[in-house]
Amino acid sequence: MINRAIDAARRIFGRITSYMVYRVALSMDIMFLVVLSTLVVSVILISRRFLPRVPVSMFMVVAGIAASFYYDFAGYSIAIIGPVPGGLPMLSMPRVDWHELRVLLLIAMSCFVIIIAQSAATARVFAIRPRERVDENVDILGLSAVRGGVHESQ
Repeated sequence: MINRAIDAARRIFGRITSYMVYRVALSMDIMFLVVLSTLVVSVILISRRFLPRVPVSMFMVVAGIAASFYYDFAGYSIAIIGPVPGGLPMLSMPRVDWHELRVLLLIAMSCFVIIIAQSAATARVFAIRPRERVDENVDILGLSAVRGGVHESQ
């Protein structure tokens, strides 16, 4: 009886130990990625100050691609983009059903309201300095005229 209890305790202790080792290894992976990301961002920000004409961001991207290839990030379950198809996609009308159209129109209306509000706020900010009067109706009319002109010219 006591031997079975001791064996069960050993199995439980073994599982707890292996879980702790797993969590420590996972924490070390996360810590490595945090330190690496912080290092890359620091190098980019410092290089903007001292080497403004050197494309350090591009070098960091190339170094990341090389590290991904050399250390086989995909083999360690680190997500990579993979091959990117070349060329332009074929032009065609997208197939949209009524449900998708409804969702799309709701999003378009939301964008419309946000753009109008942002445009009115920007107009007020630019009108403060020269003490001009802002008329949102004229701005909305101007936006619609520009939009209509763009569509008529295409």
